[in-house]
Amino acid sequence: MNATFTFDETKAAQVLGVFARRCGGFFDYYLAVKALYALDREALLRWGQPVVGGAYRMLKFGPVNQAFMDATKPERAGYIATCFERSGNEIIMINDPGTDELSAAEIKLAEALCNEWKHLTFDAARSKAMSFPECSSAAPCECITPE
Repeated sequence: MNATFTFDETKAAQVLGVFARRCGGFFDYYLAVKALYALDREALLRWGQPVVGGAYRMLKFGPVNQAFMDATKPERAGYIATCFERSGNEIIMINDPGTDELSAAEIKLAEALCNEWKHLTFDAARSKAMSFPECSSAAPCECITPE
C-alpha cells in the first residue's frame, strides 16, 4: 500500500529548525532528509499521522520524503528558502522558523531523532535508513509507505 499525506512546508521548516538549533545553526542535508523520513515514520507508528507529510519514495541511497527534497532545492523560493539556505551539503538556518506549528510531542520526537542521526556518516545513515522494513523490497523511485 502506498500512502501520500499532505506536505506541510511550515512544519517541515520548523522541524529543520529543531535539527539546526541542536547542531549550531546548520545541519547536513543528507542527514536531514533521512532524519525527517525517520521522524514521519515514527510519528505514523505512534500517532497514525506524520509530522510533515508528503509522498515517500525509495531512492538509490534510501527512503526520502519527496516533497521535502523538492522544498529544499536551492532554486526553490518557498517558505523553507526564507529560513534556510543550502551551501553544498549543509542546510544553514538564516531565519529561525520557530516551533509554533509543532506540538510538544512532535518537538520532543524531532529532538530525539536529531540526536540519533546527527553524528552518523553518510554510509551509516544510508545503512540505518535501509534497515526499515519498507525498504527491503522497494525498487528505486518506487512510492513507499513507512511501516
